[in-house]
Amino acid sequence: MDQGDGRFLRKNLKVPYLQMQLPPWNPAAFLAEARAVADQFVDHRSNDSEGWRSLCLHGIDQHKTLSFDRYGYSSETAAPYRWTQASESCPLTSAWLKGLIDHGFYEEIYRARFMWLKPKGFIRFHRDRPEDQSWLGPLNIALNMPEGCRWLFKKWGPLPIRAGSAFSIDVSQEHGVWNESPEDRIHIIVHGLYGPAYHAEIANSAARVLRDMNVQY
Repeated sequence: MDQGDGRFLRKNLKVPYLQMQLPPWNPAAFLAEARAVADQFVDHRSNDSEGWRSLCLHGIDQHKTLSFDRYGYSSETAAPYRWTQASESCPLTSAWLKGLIDHGFYEEIYRARFMWLKPKGFIRFHRDRPEDQSWLGPLNIALNMPEGCRWLFKKWGPLPIRAGSAFSIDVSQEHGVWNESPEDRIHIIVHGLYGPAYHAEIANSAARVLRDMNVQY
């Protein structure tokens, strides 16, 4: 499969997630950078969560963690996205995120955020776009995934995410997270304009799933 197949599959495969293989990265180093700026995080969507915090490395502002329309902009392209002051404090993470453009995974990055869920925190089931807008994206990248933390689709069950893994998610599907562990859970979520390497990896991931199903059955 090639990136053209992946472009079609991203919109039409109708699966809740695909695991993605990304350029090499260091989860422990990125996790350390996130923890070093813990005092800069702000509460995120506290109306449907508890203990959920965020910090933009790339966005309108490091503390403007919601979507562009919440700040009065008409579209992603109209929003003044930039590398924030927080990105300067996280050079390894930021350099890797910039490398996603160099490697062709993104043509542009819109929002790239650390997402922190405190111990005993939760994110209630929700959709990030209407169900009739069902397609894969954005990327959810796990810096850690403590035992006892559950990422669940209401319809599909658990996302098999673990530390050091990354998934393209259909966020039109109801999903939520419950951190029943004594540890902070810290991920990165990336939104952007997808490039050829992203679409090629969608196709590769779908092929891996089919291959594994054939082996299993």
